[in-house]
Amino acid sequence: MMMKLMTIFAAFCLIASSARAEIKVSSDALGHRVARKLRALGFEVTEADIPAYSKELLSQESGFNALAGIFGFDEKRDRMEMFLALMNAGLGEYDYDTGTWTPTSSQVYAFDAEVFDIEHMYTLFLRGVESIVPGLTISDVQEDLSGIKEDSGMSMALTDGIRSVRFLCNGHAYETELESMGDWFNPLFIDFVNTALEQEGFKDRLHVVSGEMEQMVIIIYGNEERAGKIRSSIGMY
Repeated sequence: MMMKLMTIFAAFCLIASSARAEIKVSSDALGHRVARKLRALGFEVTEADIPAYSKELLSQESGFNALAGIFGFDEKRDRMEMFLALMNAGLGEYDYDTGTWTPTSSQVYAFDAEVFDIEHMYTLFLRGVESIVPGLTISDVQEDLSGIKEDSGMSMALTDGIRSVRFLCNGHAYETELESMGDWFNPLFIDFVNTALEQEGFKDRLHVVSGEMEQMVIIIYGNEERAGKIRSSIGMY
């Protein structure tokens, strides 16, 4: 599933490499149908024309699309398109020259669980969370990697041990320790941040709406009922 999703992700980046200020879908029949479903889930969506080069890329799937229409695969295709639209909106923009990440959505946050910036993975995550939780201010984030050592059997550094993460949530200090998973994000940190939100009096919580086996993590802030509806609508399994 992970390899499949990364292939889809790479292809979709070619389609939607422009600024991602909001959730966007194509203005064709498929896009209109997907937009309607996303709006029913509470998302603000814009329908836009697909660039010519994107149409060429999508034309390679014309045979599959024809079969989908005949044999009733529309629902599966809709789920994939909804997943990709939310993912693309929530990925944000990363400046490799300055090492800074800028959010591009207040509705959804998405990231690859196999991170490329190992030393700041939880700092980037907290920035993403801040972008989708109204009234939340995260500051003074510190990641202490002194408890992590390099595994000589691995090609990457900072693979084994414990990392501590400290930050201020609306001015109050929080700290936790996380087992290192190499270049993979430890999902227990999501639970910890939700605990902080609860203690700070926030009504809703962070919810992962992508599947458990999917490498691309899509997160919304809201209640469990809405999260469940989104999961069932965009599930690709």
